[in-house]
Amino acid sequence: MIRSARTMAATAILACASLAGLAIADQSGKSDKPASQKEIAQPFLDGLVGSWTTQSKGVHEGVQMTGSGVATWERGIGGTALLQTYEGSMPGPDGKMMQLHGHGIYKVSDDGKTATVWWFCNMSPDVMKLTGSATDSGIHLTGESPMGNKVDLSFEKNDTGLIFKMTEGTNELSETYKRK
Repeated sequence: MIRSARTMAATAILACASLAGLAIADQSGKSDKPASQKEIAQPFLDGLVGSWTTQSKGVHEGVQMTGSGVATWERGIGGTALLQTYEGSMPGPDGKMMQLHGHGIYKVSDDGKTATVWWFCNMSPDVMKLTGSATDSGIHLTGESPMGNKVDLSFEKNDTGLIFKMTEGTNELSETYKRK
């Protein structure tokens, strides 16, 4: 009985101390709850929403190639990101047709001046993350491919749609995008 009373008293003291700690922490004005992110709002990325056709020219391992594809962007993740789905085909370095299926997730900094993309595709076992500047007329992103090569990517508006350019090591790809 005495042991039980001591246990209950110790539990009550700990509970009071915990409540006092919470009350003090609550007065600091800080919360452990994360704030919701703002919906994506960046003039260039906002203009990407919709469907596009692509025409590609590239050099892969010294072999020149051409191809075509379709890209679609839509808002996702509660409007806080731009989601890209890409499907294209072109000859690979061996001359056989290859199909590229990719998915990009674009996020923008609060000030709209920095963009980050996480790119997933069927040609790589891992995600590629690129980050860089965002302006009203385009984005320029850099990073490292899953194979460890430097990647430089840009999208720019032009009179007929978009120009996409990407380099990865000695490989190059350029595409024109036109509204579908």
